[in-house]
Amino acid sequence: MNDFVGTAGLITLLLVMLLNMARTGRTKGHGNTRPWARSQVPARGPLQSMLTEHAVLWRVRAKELEDLGDAVGAQKAMLEAHLSEARASRESNLGHASAVSKASLAEAAARESARKAAHEAQRRIALALLFVPAGQRERYQREWNAEMDSLNAREASAFALQLLWSAPRTGAMLWLKHTFGRRPA
Repeated sequence: MNDFVGTAGLITLLLVMLLNMARTGRTKGHGNTRPWARSQVPARGPLQSMLTEHAVLWRVRAKELEDLGDAVGAQKAMLEAHLSEARASRESNLGHASAVSKASLAEAAARESARKAAHEAQRRIALALLFVPAGQRERYQREWNAEMDSLNAREASAFALQLLWSAPRTGAMLWLKHTFGRRPA
């Protein structure tokens, strides 16, 4: 128990130190960046910060798509990143929150969350298929994907998790049926 408490304390201490470094802007080798020295950091409004972060997220998504070989998707993601950067620039020039509404950013975040949930569900299905005998994987994949298409993102994620949990048992039953089941005469 003492080892657990010591380890948990150490992890907590490291997290607090990282949070403090992120909040004050201090990093090793970058000089003395004091949070109270506002002249060193350009003034940015909350919307401009959100737009800049939005652009960074789209750039990361573009890199992921490029690595996956989806050139068209990567181009679209880079276009979204450029649009977000342009909106952030316009916001800094205007000085107020008229460029993009917070609602549109919330919608974009919701779409991204749904996309991630769908991707996670597909990964779970792919992992569950590893437990199914090779000759039957295609049929089960079609069946499970058809079921997931009729569900919303949250339900599909729960369904995929349920499949992943039951996949070893299903695979064992299919293997036993194939090995010891009925055989043609």
